[in-house]
Amino acid sequence: MIITNSADKPSSRFIQVVRPYFESKGYLYHKSKKLFSLDFTYGTKSVGFWFRIGILTSVELNWRIQYEKLEKLCAVLRGTPRQYKSAFTLATDMANYTRWEPHPEHTFDLYDEASFHYDDFSINNAAKKIIEGYEKYTKPFFTKYQNYRDLYTTFNNNDGFTGLREVLLAKYFEIPEFDKLISKHEFEVLRRNDQPEIDMYKRLVQFLQTEDIKKWLD
Repeated sequence: MIITNSADKPSSRFIQVVRPYFESKGYLYHKSKKLFSLDFTYGTKSVGFWFRIGILTSVELNWRIQYEKLEKLCAVLRGTPRQYKSAFTLATDMANYTRWEPHPEHTFDLYDEASFHYDDFSINNAAKKIIEGYEKYTKPFFTKYQNYRDLYTTFNNNDGFTGLREVLLAKYFEIPEFDKLISKHEFEVLRRNDQPEIDMYKRLVQFLQTEDIKKWLD
């Protein structure tokens, strides 16, 4: 059990417990965001926490992946090139990821249920469950996404909306059905009749006609 500083906030005491674990896995801690990040070839994989702060505090695990060069390109096409740093290619949390499981646990109290006090036993117990969640859900999720092909496979298997990232990766891989895909994307954009999205589509078309996408993503 890790002993924490009882004068600190419960969320800070929780970080004191989980920090050695994540740092041992190569993660870098970002104090201002209470976030752990790990670089990989195409960008960054991050682990964070939702702290439900009311009368009492509980915690939930969330995680995200940013393919950096892809997000930079998406930001340019959206007309907001400086905002790519806050964008994530994939993001989820424990509540959403486990929603199809019967009676899933996804939020854990930092306080003792009997006394309603925050102590090292209750905080370490919550940290243990969060780490177990990371090992069971987040780690395999991160392992699944190692390159652009892994990402495109996920987008391509989605029968719903054809997004900007899917179009760009389809162009990158020069798929035979690209013309059909871009036509579908155009139809979806025009149907929603959202002017910023239409403007983005126009920038996309110009980009595809004038730029080499591999120079942007490789």
